[in-house]
Amino acid sequence: MCNREFRERMKVLISGSNGYIGSHVTKMFIESGFEVSTYSRSSGVLP
Repeated sequence: MCNREFRERMKVLISGSNGYIGSHVTKMFIESGFEVSTYSRSSGVLP
């Protein structure tokens, strides 16, 4: 199994996804093909 196939099946949970760093990390994982679940105390806009 190549790294790309493995990565596409990976799931991540990001806590604080509406913060400055969390929003950039969330965007990076989504663009890389990960299945992303997020958690945040506020209801701001997600990437």
